[in-house]
Amino acid sequence: MRFASLILSITLLVVAAPLGGSPTDPSTHASVTSLTVLRAVVSPFDDSFEYTYRDICTASSIDSTRGHWLTAAHCVAKSDGVVSDTPFYVHGVLAIPIHIDVARDLAVLKADAHYPALSMRLKPLAWGMKMRIVGKPLGFAHFIITTGLVANPVYRAFRQPYMLFDAVACSGH
Repeated sequence: MRFASLILSITLLVVAAPLGGSPTDPSTHASVTSLTVLRAVVSPFDDSFEYTYRDICTASSIDSTRGHWLTAAHCVAKSDGVVSDTPFYVHGVLAIPIHIDVARDLAVLKADAHYPALSMRLKPLAWGMKMRIVGKPLGFAHFIITTGLVANPVYRAFRQPYMLFDAVACSGH
């Protein structure tokens, strides 16, 4: 269900927006400027004290003025909502979690990284609507565009709203 809630949020932001750009080069699509990888500092496994960065999830700009970024809660917090003590970075800038919703698997980060925000869809999603999800799941180096159909835009489970869709996607994102 975490997967579905994150996709619902990202889908509401990205999905039915025209992507434009080259069909063979995802980096040319308009929404890509609003997306990046979320990086975490990885502690050294030896006495070298050489910390490294690891790309772990996708982060999406949702408020360019305030520097707010959306990601999955499981990327920055434990299942009980306690924020990891690992520093996170967006575009090389420290990103601080300011809101975590474990039930919906969403987290908002604040960073002094101001990029164009994704825009909200004005019309409600409908059954069978074509959709696109753009991201860098699992911290992949390149963007992935997943396409599919909205299977149920108003599904409710465990007293929470979800959107179900029919699409092949990377596990966990």
